[in-house]
Amino acid sequence: MTVLHAGAKFGGKAYTVSGGLHGVGASVVNALSTWVKVWVKRNNKLYFQEYHQGIPVVDVAIAGKSEGTGVTTSFLADPEIFGTIKYDFDTLCDRVREVAYLNKGLEISLIDVADDKEQTFYLRAAWPVSCAI
Repeated sequence: MTVLHAGAKFGGKAYTVSGGLHGVGASVVNALSTWVKVWVKRNNKLYFQEYHQGIPVVDVAIAGKSEGTGVTTSFLADPEIFGTIKYDFDTLCDRVREVAYLNKGLEISLIDVADDKEQTFYLRAAWPVSCAI
């Protein structure tokens, strides 16, 4: 969350499919946000860490038990950097839909707490792909 190019895809064959910014995405969001909160489900535990303006507030801590795996990230863009913050929910939904469609089994929920909107995208199974030239 604080080091560029620190993602798992840099250590070998961790991903068969990857669509990101080569290890800079989460770090940049963290650096440009007033706050970031991350919850990670792994090994039957729920881990938590919070950052303020890119700096960890506390060390990673076990916040409880969990089932399955997954990551939840919440953030607020820094108005000192961006000025007035207004997210376009429909534009974000379009992008999230594309990412979910390309990654079987990935569930992404987009929640706009300011306008009380929520949308979840999830591709449950593979689909037939064909290409004509």
